[in-house]
Amino acid sequence: MSLFRSKEWWSTKGGDQEEYDRGCLCVANVDNAPDGTVKIITGSFQGFLRIYHPRQKDFHVEDLLFEKNLGAPIVFVEAGRILPGSRQATGLAVLHPRRLVVYAVTRTEGTGDGAQGSYLSIERRYEHALEHSAHSMCLAGERLLVQSVDGQWSIFEAGRLAFARFLPDVLLPGPVCYVPLIDAFVTASATLQLECYTMRALAASTAEQRQPAAAAEHQPHASQAVAIEWTCNVGEPVREVCVGRFSRSSLAATQQEVIALGERTLFALEASRGHIKMQTRLDLPPAALTLFPVPESSDLDWHNVLLATSGGTLKVYKESRLLWAASTPAT
Repeated sequence: MSLFRSKEWWSTKGGDQEEYDRGCLCVANVDNAPDGTVKIITGSFQGFLRIYHPRQKDFHVEDLLFEKNLGAPIVFVEAGRILPGSRQATGLAVLHPRRLVVYAVTRTEGTGDGAQGSYLSIERRYEHALEHSAHSMCLAGERLLVQSVDGQWSIFEAGRLAFARFLPDVLLPGPVCYVPLIDAFVTASATLQLECYTMRALAASTAEQRQPAAAAEHQPHASQAVAIEWTCNVGEPVREVCVGRFSRSSLAATQQEVIALGERTLFALEASRGHIKMQTRLDLPPAALTLFPVPESSDLDWHNVLLATSGGTLKVYKESRLLWAASTPAT
C-alpha cells in the first residue's frame, strides 16, 4: 500500500456502454498545431472516434474537439508521419476489423475569445481493405504494420500496400514494437518468447500464404518462411513491448533496448541481439506500461518506466530501482 495518492487533474467518459482495448488511445499533435500541443485520440469498439484537448483542470465541453461515428468498430488508432506526399505532417491511422483508413486532421479556429470555438475535421487520404481480420498495428517511421489475428503482417508505405507476410507458427497475435536502430519489429509469441524480425527479412520472404510447417517440408517449391533475427525465452506471457534507453549502467550510446512487460516481471533486452540486460520481479500483476524521457546531465536520451498495476497503483522505475509509487483515485 503506497503512502502517496495521485490527484486526478482531468478525466472524461467516452460514452455510455462503450468498450475500449489497449490500442484504442494515442497521444499526438494530430492536427499539426504550430505550438506543438498534443491531443488525446480515442476510438471505441462501437465506432466512435474522439479527439480531446485538455487545457485546464476537469473536463469542459470545449475540450472535445471532434466526435464522429465511423460506422465500424475501431480496433486501433495511431498517429505519425504517414500522409502520402507530406512527410513532415502528422496523419491519423484508424484500424477497423477489415479496413485501414488514414486521415488528415485539420483545425478550424473559432470566432470567440481564445480557442473556445475551435473544432477539428478529418479528411480521408487513403483506405485499404484487409483480407484478414485485424488485431493491431504498429508505426514504423513512415510505414504502418498491420497485424491480423492469424499472424499475417502487412506493411503499408506511401499510401500503398508494400507486401504482406505470414509469420511462422503463430497461434495468437501478440504486442509489437518497432526498433528504428536495426529497422526491425519485436513481438511476443504464444510460446512465451520474444521474437525479432527485420524489415529486410520480411521483404525477402515469400510467405504470402499461411502454410503448416509439416506441409512445407514435403513441398520443394514451398514459400520461404520469414527468417527470425533472434529469439529470447522469457518464460511468461508478455503484455506490452516498447523501445527506449533504460539501462544507464550497461547501455552503449549507439544501442537501444526492448522493454517487455510480463505477467510478473519487467524485462530489458538488448535490441540488436535479444540478450536480457535486466529483469525486475513485480509484486503486483501489471496492467499497462509506457516509457517517458527524463532529463539527465549527459547528452544521451534516457527513459524511465511508468507502470500501472491491476491493483490501481502507479509506479516509476529507473532501471531496477523503484523511484515512486502512488495509488490512483479509483482504488
